[in-house]
Amino acid sequence: MASRQRAFEQVKMSAGHHNRDDEQSKIRTDETVSKNPTYRYEDDPPDGGWGWLIVLSSHICILLSYGSSVCFSPFIVRLKDYFEDGAGPVGGISGTAIFLSQVLGPISTILVKRFSCRSVVLVGGAISSTGFLLSSFSTQVSHLYVTYGLITGCGYGLIITPAMSFPARYFKKRYAFANGLVFAGNAVAWIAITPLSQFLIELYGWRGAMLIFSALQLHVCVFSLFLLAPPQKRFLIEECQTSKCLKENASATDEISANSCILELDESLENTCTSGNHKEDSSKTKKLFKSCINVFDLSLFSNPLFVLLCIDYVMFASGFFPTLLFLVDRALTLDIHTPSPTTLVMIAGVTSLIGRVCHGVIIDSKIITSVQGLAGGLMVCGLVNIFSVFTSSYISLALIYTVFGFANGVYNPLTTVVVKDFVGRKKFPQGQGLCQVFRGIGGLIGPPITGLIFDASQSYNVCYIYSGSMLFLGGFMLVSVPCIRKWGRSRVEIYEKD
Repeated sequence: MASRQRAFEQVKMSAGHHNRDDEQSKIRTDETVSKNPTYRYEDDPPDGGWGWLIVLSSHICILLSYGSSVCFSPFIVRLKDYFEDGAGPVGGISGTAIFLSQVLGPISTILVKRFSCRSVVLVGGAISSTGFLLSSFSTQVSHLYVTYGLITGCGYGLIITPAMSFPARYFKKRYAFANGLVFAGNAVAWIAITPLSQFLIELYGWRGAMLIFSALQLHVCVFSLFLLAPPQKRFLIEECQTSKCLKENASATDEISANSCILELDESLENTCTSGNHKEDSSKTKKLFKSCINVFDLSLFSNPLFVLLCIDYVMFASGFFPTLLFLVDRALTLDIHTPSPTTLVMIAGVTSLIGRVCHGVIIDSKIITSVQGLAGGLMVCGLVNIFSVFTSSYISLALIYTVFGFANGVYNPLTTVVVKDFVGRKKFPQGQGLCQVFRGIGGLIGPPITGLIFDASQSYNVCYIYSGSMLFLGGFMLVSVPCIRKWGRSRVEIYEKD
């Protein structure tokens, strides 16, 4: 009996030890879990240093991509004569490249998040260079639609938006100044690329010029190598006490990473990471697919102001791009050979640079709002094109397109500001992406329509009345914004009363 009692006590003591071990193990497990915090990583903009090399690299990339697509006018003149084709089909080549360069912008932002800005821009430079190289061997206009319009346009689409957005990761206090230097690449292209194209065509022919531009596009690949990610700082999101909490935080941070996939054109890109970012390939694919859906947020079309802005983008893009693309050919039809007609585009580029500098002063003075500035700039550009039909000399064209360039420089930076004003900060990336698509549609239809009008009338006066009307109506439509806002507020008041 005594032996049984001692055995029972030993079993009881052993069970007690096991229970204490389980409790201590549980405490150690909880301590281990509590020591697995979730972190969020964000860019720490240095506001200088390597960032200035980033600005230079982005400036060169914009100059050689977006600027080159707009400054195709000397090639249009030569290709018309070489292939003995009309201005409509030849103008459509450039229109195709402009369309793809805009439409692929939102897609390129997703690729940047999946890979890196440096990789995407490098591939874009290689593709655009290949397009120019293949274009030099084209024997028909239809070949150029594939080589320049499709291939080079796709390359531009992978370059423009990432190059414009990336400096925002390096600058915070000086971002406005750095952003202005980057966007100036477009106006500098008007000054440099157009006369360079004309010079190379006269010296080596259009095929030789295409080959040289193919080599120039490779400089995009070189400068893309400088687009390195900035230093980052780590933030503690929350210390998790249980494995369930860890899972909830992981899902929350996944959502943050997916939603921050889009690069904003005028704000810092947040490179968001967590301690659980080592996912399977299927998870990355789902996240990438979700990001693609987030880019094209169709719910924005329930906003009447955004619908108005999309229509406006199509209209003013279909008027703006033909203005520059056919300006050299127009001067030649007026028998203007000296000075070179390309200097008209150069003059517009110089005043556009001045306008980009002055637009901030005009808006900051509170004399006009950003919407009024955009509307006014578009209407001035439209009136310039319309009244240019009464000019026939070099001096008169130079004077009137001085005004065009300045007005363009004022309104162009305001387009993104107005998008944010209409859709709000939260949906700005999606709104900007959709507006780029509609601007691409305008760039696609504008040049061939303008060219077909010239082929039918054999006069650029009718063409510039058309392009001027599109620009003017695009600005005039924005005058109705206060009325639409007032109508929207009245609908809300009626709904609240009901």
